Amino acid sequence: MSKVTVYLDQLKSEYDSRPLIKFKWSMLMKLMPKLILVVLCASLIAYLTLDVKILSTKVGISFAGFLTAAMGILLVFRNNTAYDRWWEGRKIWGTLVNTSRHMAMLIKELFKNNPNRLEDFAGLLSAFPHVLKDHLRNKDDEEAYNFLSEEEFAFVKKMDHKPNALIMLMQQRFREAFASGEITDYQYIKLTDQGGLLTDYLGKCERIKNTPIASGHQVLVTSIVWLYLLSLPFGLVESMGWYSVFVVFFIAYLLLSMVEVSLEIEDPFGTDANDLPTDKLADMIAINVGEILLGKD
Repeated sequence: MSKVTVYLDQLKSEYDSRPLIKFKWSMLMKLMPKLILVVLCASLIAYLTLDVKILSTKVGISFAGFLTAAMGILLVFRNNTAYDRWWEGRKIWGTLVNTSRHMAMLIKELFKNNPNRLEDFAGLLSAFPHVLKDHLRNKDDEEAYNFLSEEEFAFVKKMDHKPNALIMLMQQRFREAFASGEITDYQYIKLTDQGGLLTDYLGKCERIKNTPIASGHQVLVTSIVWLYLLSLPFGLVESMGWYSVFVVFFIAYLLLSMVEVSLEIEDPFGTDANDLPTDKLADMIAINVGEILLGKD
Protein backbone atom coordinates (compact mmCIF):
# COMPACT_ATOMS: atom_id res chain seq x y z
CA MET A 1 0.00 0.00 0.00
CA SER A 2 1.42 3.39 -1.02
CA LYS A 3 2.23 6.27 1.33
CA VAL A 4 -0.59 8.39 -0.11
CA THR A 5 -3.14 5.59 0.31
CA VAL A 6 -2.11 4.95 3.92
CA TYR A 7 -2.40 8.61 4.87
CA LEU A 8 -5.73 9.02 3.07
CA ASP A 9 -7.14 5.99 4.93
CA GLN A 10 -6.01 7.54 8.22
CA LEU A 11 -7.55 10.87 7.23
CA LYS A 12 -10.83 9.22 6.30
CA SER A 13 -11.07 7.42 9.64
CA GLU A 14 -10.67 10.74 11.48
CA TYR A 15 -12.88 12.79 9.15
CA ASP A 16 -16.32 11.66 10.34
CA SER A 17 -15.55 12.56 13.96
CA ARG A 18 -14.82 16.22 13.17
CA PRO A 19 -17.80 18.58 13.24
CA LEU A 20 -18.25 20.76 10.17
CA ILE A 21 -19.58 23.62 12.32
CA LYS A 22 -17.61 24.48 15.41
CA PHE A 23 -19.59 25.82 18.35
CA LYS A 24 -17.79 27.13 21.37
CA TRP A 25 -18.67 29.08 24.48
CA SER A 26 -15.48 31.08 24.04
CA MET A 27 -17.40 34.20 22.94
CA LEU A 28 -18.89 34.76 26.39
CA MET A 29 -15.54 34.21 28.08
CA LYS A 30 -13.78 36.50 25.62
CA LEU A 31 -16.28 39.28 26.30
CA MET A 32 -16.49 38.76 30.06
CA PRO A 33 -13.99 41.51 31.07
CA LYS A 34 -15.86 44.04 28.91
CA LEU A 35 -19.24 42.88 30.22
CA ILE A 36 -18.04 43.20 33.81
CA LEU A 37 -16.94 46.77 33.09
CA VAL A 38 -20.36 47.60 31.60
CA VAL A 39 -22.16 46.08 34.60
CA LEU A 40 -19.99 48.02 37.05
CA CYS A 41 -20.70 51.29 35.23
CA ALA A 42 -24.44 50.56 35.06
CA SER A 43 -24.49 49.64 38.76
CA LEU A 44 -22.65 52.84 39.69
CA ILE A 45 -25.09 54.96 37.69
CA ALA A 46 -28.05 53.15 39.29
CA TYR A 47 -26.61 53.68 42.77
CA LEU A 48 -25.87 57.38 42.25
CA THR A 49 -29.29 57.96 40.67
CA LEU A 50 -31.59 55.85 42.85
CA ASP A 51 -29.87 55.79 46.24
CA VAL A 52 -27.63 58.83 46.45
CA LYS A 53 -29.79 60.85 44.01
CA ILE A 54 -26.99 63.07 42.77
CA LEU A 55 -27.28 62.22 39.05
CA SER A 56 -29.81 63.44 36.50
CA THR A 57 -30.70 61.06 33.66
CA LYS A 58 -32.23 63.61 31.28
CA VAL A 59 -29.02 64.26 29.35
CA GLY A 60 -28.22 60.55 29.13
CA ILE A 61 -31.64 59.71 27.67
CA SER A 62 -31.30 62.13 24.77
CA PHE A 63 -27.64 61.21 24.17
CA ALA A 64 -28.39 57.46 23.99
CA GLY A 65 -31.26 58.12 21.59
CA PHE A 66 -29.03 60.20 19.34
CA LEU A 67 -26.39 57.45 19.21
CA THR A 68 -28.86 54.65 18.43
CA ALA A 69 -29.37 55.58 14.78
CA ALA A 70 -25.68 56.18 14.04
CA MET A 71 -24.65 52.98 15.79
CA GLY A 72 -27.27 50.94 13.95
CA ILE A 73 -26.12 52.17 10.53
CA LEU A 74 -22.44 51.54 11.30
CA LEU A 75 -23.05 48.08 12.79
CA VAL A 76 -25.15 46.96 9.83
CA PHE A 77 -22.53 48.19 7.38
CA ARG A 78 -19.68 46.59 9.37
CA ASN A 79 -21.39 43.21 9.72
CA ASN A 80 -22.55 43.12 6.09
CA THR A 81 -19.05 43.91 4.86
CA ALA A 82 -17.50 41.23 7.07
CA TYR A 83 -20.13 38.65 6.07
CA ASP A 84 -19.60 39.41 2.37
CA ARG A 85 -15.92 38.55 2.83
CA TRP A 86 -16.81 35.35 4.71
CA TRP A 87 -19.33 34.28 2.07
CA GLU A 88 -16.97 35.07 -0.80
CA GLY A 89 -14.33 32.88 0.88
CA ARG A 90 -16.88 30.08 1.24
CA LYS A 91 -17.79 30.28 -2.45
CA ILE A 92 -14.11 30.15 -3.43
CA TRP A 93 -13.56 27.02 -1.36
CA GLY A 94 -16.76 25.53 -2.77
CA THR A 95 -15.47 25.96 -6.32
CA LEU A 96 -12.11 24.54 -5.20
CA VAL A 97 -13.91 21.39 -4.01
CA ASN A 98 -15.70 21.02 -7.35
CA THR A 99 -12.62 21.76 -9.46
CA SER A 100 -10.51 19.26 -7.49
CA ARG A 101 -13.09 16.53 -8.10
CA HIS A 102 -13.32 17.43 -11.79
CA MET A 103 -9.53 17.38 -12.17
CA ALA A 104 -9.36 14.01 -10.43
CA MET A 105 -11.99 12.52 -12.75
CA LEU A 106 -10.24 13.91 -15.81
CA ILE A 107 -6.84 12.61 -14.67
CA LYS A 108 -8.37 9.23 -13.85
CA GLU A 109 -9.73 8.92 -17.38
CA LEU A 110 -6.49 10.02 -19.05
CA PHE A 111 -4.08 7.94 -16.93
CA LYS A 112 -6.22 4.96 -15.93
CA ASN A 113 -3.54 2.57 -17.20
CA ASN A 114 -0.71 4.28 -15.32
CA PRO A 115 -1.10 3.76 -11.54
CA ASN A 116 2.11 5.65 -10.79
CA ARG A 117 0.73 8.77 -12.44
CA LEU A 118 -2.54 8.40 -10.58
CA GLU A 119 -0.77 8.12 -7.22
CA ASP A 120 1.43 11.11 -8.00
CA PHE A 121 -1.52 13.32 -8.92
CA ALA A 122 -3.52 12.05 -5.93
CA GLY A 123 -0.74 13.26 -3.65
CA LEU A 124 -0.43 16.67 -5.31
CA LEU A 125 -4.17 17.35 -5.49
CA SER A 126 -4.69 16.20 -1.90
CA ALA A 127 -1.83 18.33 -0.59
CA PHE A 128 -2.94 21.54 -2.32
CA PRO A 129 -5.96 22.49 -0.12
CA HIS A 130 -4.00 21.69 3.06
CA VAL A 131 -1.03 23.80 1.97
CA LEU A 132 -3.41 26.57 0.86
CA LYS A 133 -5.20 26.79 4.21
CA ASP A 134 -1.87 26.90 6.06
CA HIS A 135 -0.62 29.58 3.64
CA LEU A 136 -3.68 31.71 4.40
CA ARG A 137 -2.95 31.36 8.12
CA ASN A 138 0.74 32.23 7.70
CA LYS A 139 1.65 28.73 8.90
CA ASP A 140 3.82 25.95 7.51
CA ASP A 141 2.50 22.70 8.95
CA GLU A 142 4.54 19.76 7.67
CA GLU A 143 1.56 17.44 8.15
CA ALA A 144 0.24 18.89 4.88
CA TYR A 145 3.22 17.35 3.07
CA ASN A 146 2.40 13.76 4.07
CA PHE A 147 0.85 13.32 0.63
CA LEU A 148 4.09 14.15 -1.21
CA SER A 149 7.14 12.14 -2.17
CA GLU A 150 10.51 13.11 -0.70
CA GLU A 151 11.51 14.81 -3.94
CA GLU A 152 8.28 16.81 -4.10
CA PHE A 153 8.56 17.71 -0.42
CA ALA A 154 12.10 19.04 -0.90
CA PHE A 155 11.00 21.15 -3.87
CA VAL A 156 8.02 22.68 -2.06
CA LYS A 157 9.95 23.38 1.17
CA LYS A 158 12.59 25.47 -0.57
CA MET A 159 9.95 27.71 -2.18
CA ASP A 160 8.62 30.77 -0.36
CA HIS A 161 5.16 30.42 -1.89
CA LYS A 162 4.13 26.82 -1.14
CA PRO A 163 0.77 26.68 -3.02
CA ASN A 164 2.46 28.02 -6.17
CA ALA A 165 5.11 25.33 -5.83
CA LEU A 166 2.46 22.59 -5.83
CA ILE A 167 0.78 24.04 -8.92
CA MET A 168 4.19 24.19 -10.64
CA LEU A 169 4.71 20.49 -9.86
CA MET A 170 1.31 19.63 -11.34
CA GLN A 171 2.08 21.59 -14.50
CA GLN A 172 5.45 19.84 -14.72
CA ARG A 173 3.73 16.44 -14.54
CA PHE A 174 1.36 17.52 -17.32
CA ARG A 175 4.32 18.52 -19.52
CA GLU A 176 6.07 15.22 -18.84
CA ALA A 177 2.96 13.28 -19.82
CA PHE A 178 2.57 15.32 -23.00
CA ALA A 179 6.26 14.93 -23.91
CA SER A 180 6.05 11.16 -23.46
CA GLY A 181 2.97 10.89 -25.66
CA GLU A 182 0.61 9.81 -22.87
CA ILE A 183 -1.80 12.65 -23.66
CA THR A 184 -2.64 14.69 -26.76
CA ASP A 185 -2.10 18.42 -27.15
CA TYR A 186 -5.81 19.06 -26.54
CA GLN A 187 -5.75 16.99 -23.35
CA TYR A 188 -2.62 18.81 -22.22
CA ILE A 189 -4.30 22.21 -22.71
CA LYS A 190 -7.37 20.96 -20.83
CA LEU A 191 -5.24 19.87 -17.85
CA THR A 192 -3.22 23.09 -17.74
CA ASP A 193 -6.45 25.09 -17.82
CA GLN A 194 -7.58 23.20 -14.72
CA GLY A 195 -4.28 24.02 -13.04
CA GLY A 196 -4.86 27.66 -13.94
CA LEU A 197 -8.14 27.56 -12.03
CA LEU A 198 -6.26 26.60 -8.88
CA THR A 199 -4.06 29.67 -9.35
CA ASP A 200 -7.19 31.78 -9.73
CA TYR A 201 -8.71 30.48 -6.48
CA LEU A 202 -5.41 31.03 -4.70
CA GLY A 203 -5.29 34.66 -5.84
CA LYS A 204 -8.89 35.31 -4.78
CA CYS A 205 -8.22 33.94 -1.29
CA GLU A 206 -5.09 36.07 -1.00
CA ARG A 207 -7.04 39.16 -2.03
CA ILE A 208 -9.42 38.67 0.90
CA LYS A 209 -6.59 37.83 3.27
CA ASN A 210 -4.37 40.77 2.32
CA THR A 211 -7.05 43.46 2.08
CA PRO A 212 -8.53 43.93 5.56
CA ILE A 213 -11.35 46.34 6.34
CA ALA A 214 -9.99 49.80 7.18
CA SER A 215 -8.94 49.92 10.84
CA GLY A 216 -10.34 53.45 11.22
CA HIS A 217 -13.84 52.12 10.54
CA GLN A 218 -13.47 49.49 13.26
CA VAL A 219 -12.28 52.14 15.75
CA LEU A 220 -15.32 54.28 14.92
CA VAL A 221 -17.76 51.37 15.36
CA THR A 222 -16.19 50.30 18.66
CA SER A 223 -16.19 53.87 20.01
CA ILE A 224 -19.87 54.45 19.22
CA VAL A 225 -20.88 51.09 20.71
CA TRP A 226 -19.07 51.91 23.95
CA LEU A 227 -20.54 55.43 24.12
CA TYR A 228 -23.98 53.93 23.64
CA LEU A 229 -23.50 51.26 26.32
CA LEU A 230 -22.18 53.77 28.85
CA SER A 231 -25.05 56.18 28.21
CA LEU A 232 -27.78 53.50 28.07
CA PRO A 233 -28.17 53.13 31.88
CA PHE A 234 -29.21 56.79 32.11
CA GLY A 235 -32.16 56.06 29.83
CA LEU A 236 -33.31 52.97 31.73
CA VAL A 237 -32.58 53.50 35.39
CA GLU A 238 -35.58 55.71 36.29
CA SER A 239 -38.15 53.43 34.67
CA MET A 240 -36.56 50.08 35.53
CA GLY A 241 -34.56 50.76 38.66
CA TRP A 242 -31.90 48.20 39.47
CA TYR A 243 -33.30 45.88 36.82
CA SER A 244 -31.69 48.23 34.30
CA VAL A 245 -28.33 46.66 35.15
CA PHE A 246 -29.50 43.26 33.83
CA VAL A 247 -31.00 44.82 30.70
CA VAL A 248 -27.78 46.72 30.00
CA PHE A 249 -25.79 43.48 30.47
CA PHE A 250 -27.96 41.66 27.93
CA ILE A 251 -27.80 44.49 25.37
CA ALA A 252 -24.04 44.81 25.87
CA TYR A 253 -23.59 41.09 25.23
CA LEU A 254 -25.54 41.32 21.97
CA LEU A 255 -23.77 44.42 20.66
CA LEU A 256 -20.26 43.40 21.69
CA SER A 257 -20.85 39.91 20.24
CA MET A 258 -21.81 41.46 16.91
CA VAL A 259 -18.62 43.51 16.90
CA GLU A 260 -16.50 40.49 17.85
CA VAL A 261 -18.09 38.18 15.27
CA SER A 262 -17.51 40.76 12.54
CA LEU A 263 -13.85 40.89 13.54
CA GLU A 264 -13.57 37.10 13.32
CA ILE A 265 -15.27 36.59 9.96
CA GLU A 266 -13.49 39.58 8.41
CA ASP A 267 -10.58 37.15 7.93
CA PRO A 268 -12.53 33.94 7.21
CA PHE A 269 -9.51 31.66 6.83
CA GLY A 270 -8.33 31.64 10.45
CA THR A 271 -9.08 29.30 13.34
CA ASP A 272 -11.73 31.27 15.24
CA ALA A 273 -15.03 29.57 16.01
CA ASN A 274 -16.87 31.57 13.34
CA ASP A 275 -14.27 31.18 10.58
CA LEU A 276 -14.67 28.88 7.59
CA PRO A 277 -14.11 25.17 8.35
CA THR A 278 -11.15 24.99 5.96
CA ASP A 279 -9.58 22.07 7.88
CA LYS A 280 -12.69 20.00 7.25
CA LEU A 281 -12.98 21.14 3.63
CA ALA A 282 -9.32 20.35 2.90
CA ASP A 283 -9.75 16.85 4.37
CA MET A 284 -12.91 16.34 2.31
CA ILE A 285 -11.10 17.30 -0.90
CA ALA A 286 -8.24 14.90 -0.13
CA ILE A 287 -10.62 12.04 0.63
CA ASN A 288 -12.70 12.63 -2.52
CA VAL A 289 -9.61 12.92 -4.73
CA GLY A 290 -8.14 9.75 -3.23
CA GLU A 291 -11.34 7.77 -3.81
CA ILE A 292 -11.51 8.91 -7.44
CA LEU A 293 -7.87 8.36 -8.36
CA LEU A 294 -6.88 5.42 -6.16
CA GLY A 295 -10.20 3.66 -5.62
CA LYS A 296 -11.31 0.63 -7.54
CA ASP A 297 -13.36 1.19 -10.69
